[in-house]
Amino acid sequence: MSESSRNTFKIIKWVFVITVLILLVLFAVQNSDETSLSLVFVDVDISLSVLIIICFAFGLLVGLAISALQARSNRKRNKEQHAEIKRLEDKLIAAQQQIAKANNELNA
Repeated sequence: MSESSRNTFKIIKWVFVITVLILLVLFAVQNSDETSLSLVFVDVDISLSVLIIICFAFGLLVGLAISALQARSNRKRNKEQHAEIKRLEDKLIAAQQQIAKANNELNA
């Protein structure tokens, strides 16, 4: 991927993120009524907009955590695959050398 297409992708990503955030804020402002939130041991009266923002932030954090775990797993697998490629390349070089040696012996 070229540098310009990476920059374009980053710009598109940020425009999307900012648009979603603006829509979230507009939705939250239009829903500022009080609502009752009942958790296991707590009953809280909270603005619906604050509840929406809290749920959005929680979902964002969960998504980031899952993404980070997946990235870690991908890096580990990538490292293992690079080691396997190196091992197979070394094996190929050794086999090619043996073939070249056998060809030289046959031609001699």
